[in-house]
Amino acid sequence: LNESVTLSSPDRMHALSLKIVLLGKIYAGTPRFFPLDFIVQFLEQQVCTLNWDVGFVIQTMNEIGVPLPRLLEVYDHLFKSRDPFWNRMKKPLHLLDCIRVLLTRYVENPSQVLNCERRRFTNLCLDAVCGYLVELQSMSSSVAVQAITGNFKSLQAKLERLH
Repeated sequence: LNESVTLSSPDRMHALSLKIVLLGKIYAGTPRFFPLDFIVQFLEQQVCTLNWDVGFVIQTMNEIGVPLPRLLEVYDHLFKSRDPFWNRMKKPLHLLDCIRVLLTRYVENPSQVLNCERRRFTNLCLDAVCGYLVELQSMSSSVAVQAITGNFKSLQAKLERLH
């Protein structure tokens, strides 16, 4: 990241993505050398700080070949850990927005998950979406909260049709 300071934002994102994909394809199967939870959290914090595209980390992990169920597990854990960073950055919905992007990818192309795992993953997604909707209902209502609530309700309907 420090070496790419002089590049434009899209060029920086592309350069970082290429580097992470290169390393990820080599080390992704070894948690000691590619700690997925830490890497996703760090990259999402950078995305927030640098105002990069919400789907950047998910796209990068997809290019590495990280399975969607594993990625959902990571994002769900990050969201439930309630790190104060997101509120400090004034982006408390950032991780939910990332999860929305991830689930939208699945709904638009279910074949990203192995056929034998699809039903279980769809159930897992439906359970997770219910939990996120409960969380959203407990937040003070704003345009952003209403928008993401609508997005999750739409995703819920699409997931139920996949069932």
